Amino acid sequence: MARSFFETIEQRTDFAACLRRRRVPVRYIYAGSGVEIHRRLATQYPAEYDDGRAEHEIHTVAGIAHLGALPTQVCDIGVSNAMHSIRFVAPYRHLIPGLEQFLGIDCSASLLSVAADRMRAAGIRGCDFGVWNIEGGPASVISGWRRPGPVLTCLLGSTLGNVEDPVSVLMNISVSSRVDDLLVIGLFTAPPRSEVGRLIEEYSAPAVRDMAMEPLRAAGLDDSAMDFRVRWEGQSIVGEVKLKRAADPLGVPLGPGTSITCFVSRRHDRDAALDRLRAARWRPVVDETSDRYLVVVARRV
Repeated sequence: MARSFFETIEQRTDFAACLRRRRVPVRYIYAGSGVEIHRRLATQYPAEYDDGRAEHEIHTVAGIAHLGALPTQVCDIGVSNAMHSIRFVAPYRHLIPGLEQFLGIDCSASLLSVAADRMRAAGIRGCDFGVWNIEGGPASVISGWRRPGPVLTCLLGSTLGNVEDPVSVLMNISVSSRVDDLLVIGLFTAPPRSEVGRLIEEYSAPAVRDMAMEPLRAAGLDDSAMDFRVRWEGQSIVGEVKLKRAADPLGVPLGPGTSITCFVSRRHDRDAALDRLRAARWRPVVDETSDRYLVVVARRV
């Protein structure tokens, strides 16, 4: 079995603090040794990305073209393995005179390397990449890259649904942006009660379990010591592990029966989502919901 590891000393230190809180941010699933799992699963199951979300996002963005020229600079926050990004950027190039530049952002340098390789293989050239933990505060990575003119910033594929504090993240992006920049976000909406069971089954799949538990393995926990389970709470899918025996991962003492939240995937109400955008100085321009997926385009004010 491949060795489990953290990407940086800083991530290792922060993860120990997360263990003390008994709550692990989703971003750790996509860093360190989790990158290889994510890359492998994307290669094995590419059809999982052909779910219509990128097409819905493009259709919504195209719907505002009559309001003025769309930005020729695109910044994709949460580019991940670039599978979703390619499905958005390729058709976006047909909406504008020419894509001047593309910036892919994620919290993992290793994951960005995977994204860069995949973007090149898809024939999308001239791409830049930068590391930014959008949950940690504003950053200069966008301002140091951009040229004069507006930027289309993207939070695609329900990236915003995976962060700990959506309003804080939207504000971090707002502070790192300029007036008249555009933001497009994609969000899952809440399913009817009759479909919650199916959703729990999907998130209980072995592939999801493998990704969710990898950061805990990197901390020193063994699969045999953890019981993975998924539940519906509020408007979120919550994945957690329960320890079968005492352990001290990264020097953090945890007793038997300790529960650790290893991911939260939020579903969103339309009106609440629009209110969060406004609170972070983003003015919604258009929003469309299709097949329980909400896409909003907003302008920085």
